[in-house]
Amino acid sequence: MIKRRCAIGVLAGTLASLALAPLAACSAKPAAGHGPVEIPFWSNQAGAGPAETKNMKTMIADFNASQTSYRVTWRTYPFDSYNTTVQSAAAAKKLPCLLAVDQPVVPNWAWAGYLAPLDLPKELTGQLIPGARGEYDGKVYSVGYWDAVLSVMARRSVLKTYGIRVPTLAKPWTGQEFDAALAKIKTGGTYKAPLILGDPSGNGASYPFPPILSSFGGDLIDRGDYQSAKGVLDGPAAQEFGTWIQGLAKRGLISTSTAQGSPFLDGTVAMAWNGNWDATAALAKYGDDMLFLPPPDFGHGIRTAAGSIGFGVTTGCTAEQKRGAQQYLKLTLDPKYIARFSTTQGVVPSTAAAASIAKDYAPGGRLSVLTELTQKHAQVRPATPAFPVIDTVFNKAVGDIIAGADVKSTLSRAASDIDRNISSNHGYRSR
Repeated sequence: MIKRRCAIGVLAGTLASLALAPLAACSAKPAAGHGPVEIPFWSNQAGAGPAETKNMKTMIADFNASQTSYRVTWRTYPFDSYNTTVQSAAAAKKLPCLLAVDQPVVPNWAWAGYLAPLDLPKELTGQLIPGARGEYDGKVYSVGYWDAVLSVMARRSVLKTYGIRVPTLAKPWTGQEFDAALAKIKTGGTYKAPLILGDPSGNGASYPFPPILSSFGGDLIDRGDYQSAKGVLDGPAAQEFGTWIQGLAKRGLISTSTAQGSPFLDGTVAMAWNGNWDATAALAKYGDDMLFLPPPDFGHGIRTAAGSIGFGVTTGCTAEQKRGAQQYLKLTLDPKYIARFSTTQGVVPSTAAAASIAKDYAPGGRLSVLTELTQKHAQVRPATPAFPVIDTVFNKAVGDIIAGADVKSTLSRAASDIDRNISSNHGYRSR
């Protein structure tokens, strides 16, 4: 199943909060005196695992010890309520200086006036993989240390049993091959379903499904100007995609269970379109039998999802605080820190330099295919302030289609809902 904390889907609160006017937000000014300038830092990592907490604390401590001009102070909030907390702080003009922000939400927060563009060197931001760089209107607003990536998890022995070819990045399955493989596994009767593709209710669908939609030739919105979903979310290619996923459900080729846990690790499904967060556990259980495979090519190339938690500077910073915050980001983008996140947390390193020294993700490592997928085939979600609405609308559409709703009218309604929101916000033009 797609885990919301890694996959990042609906993160922008209620629809009513999505069209906030830009805010001249500000944080508390540093106290007068000769001490270091305080840089308040908020993140959505309350309750994170001990490795993640330790990694963050280490970076902050190292930065604070590396100079005497600034002092980063870190405060964490629960993941599920974090966005509401940030929105409330922005409304009260009490934003901190540094913020954790989910990459697909960056354009909305930049447009609303929460985030300021980063003035980091291009040679630094340019080395980041697509999912670790939050951009809007041609500017970088966030940078990250890791990303999550999806692959088809399978077992070599299962594919061999059913005479199914092991695909490669150079020669992935075609859509027809993939469907035939699922049908063979279904006929065998060993598994409750051949595949789990995502939550059949549509919850979080905007993470695992758009790469497949794009492989069919559709998309969530026209990325040329981000002004309309018509023709791309409800066009012939998107309808073919919708018919395909609905057909998988009707034929019993995908799991329709909404139970928590990992059906692939439980052994109840043969394959899973799943993320690296389950990779270590899968290797521990299945060992050398474990495969991480590229997605099928449905005619327009292979795609995997991208975009994870990054860190940006808010409009609440003073000029001096912003200088310190950007020094912090520069220091912590060192490959040694990024590789440590990868090695201890099982996440995809955000730079090639870090990947080269991260054990599993380095060339020849057990998860090196995930590194290559991320570097060469990642597709970020649309960089538009409308994304939170796109997210909500698409999630519902996918859930309805899997449940049996008419594909054409469902997608047409979804595209119209998105276009209506964009129009009501005057195209989300930069202000």
